[in-house]
Amino acid sequence: QMSWLNNIRIIKKENKYHFIVKDVCILLDIKNVSQAVKHIPEQWKSKLKIKTIKGLQQVLVCTQDGLLKIIARINTEDAIKYQKSICKESFIHLVEDRYKKCIKDDLI
Repeated sequence: QMSWLNNIRIIKKENKYHFIVKDVCILLDIKNVSQAVKHIPEQWKSKLKIKTIKGLQQVLVCTQDGLLKIIARINTEDAIKYQKSICKESFIHLVEDRYKKCIKDDLI
């Protein structure tokens, strides 16, 4: 179950999802947001302006690939739990799709 994702604000821009890095850091108990994205390729992170309770603000966001990289670099018990849920959810969909194709193509 990926209920932990409810703690991260998500923005959709140009048909792509972007995750608020500060929310990811809070979830993973990372104190330094800049340090969290240091190893993320530039194409996986950017700054966007969003409406907040404090008005329009520029925030650091990352793509799904960036989110996975941040989570993969952390070795806390919670981060490992999130890594497993991401892998399980993603992989099971791939397996289900492949299984359906095998049946459709009469491979099994």
